Amino acid sequence: MDLVRLELVKKLAILWRAEPTNNFSIDAWNCGTTLCIMGKAGTLKTFNDMGFRTHGPEWAKFHTQGQVEYVRGNDRFFNFDAVEKFFDIDERTAVYLFGASVNAEFPPADTLNEIISRLDEVMEGRFV
Repeated sequence: MDLVRLELVKKLAILWRAEPTNNFSIDAWNCGTTLCIMGKAGTLKTFNDMGFRTHGPEWAKFHTQGQVEYVRGNDRFFNFDAVEKFFDIDERTAVYLFGASVNAEFPPADTLNEIISRLDEVMEGRFV
């Protein structure tokens, strides 16, 4: 598990929560999941420099892989695979942190406060 990268996402969530003109919204990204926080993060240079990026809507029209991508060496990963590889977490943890509402095991984290809380649980080893 890459705690440095998880902490970076947590800091972004705290920053976005504190902004009075915050335009972060799960609904605004039209995906209905907290993976959207990674979509927004993938637009930032810090994440791009680590190989994580978000492609725009034009990309989605012509590519079936997905808009969130992580490149490590010659390997390319998309969507949840990208998140799993970027943070070095398993699928269950990725779904818990960034999962869709269709997942029966975990309800979605639909606020930045809930995302921050779940990141804390994972980083502190309280998520099993």
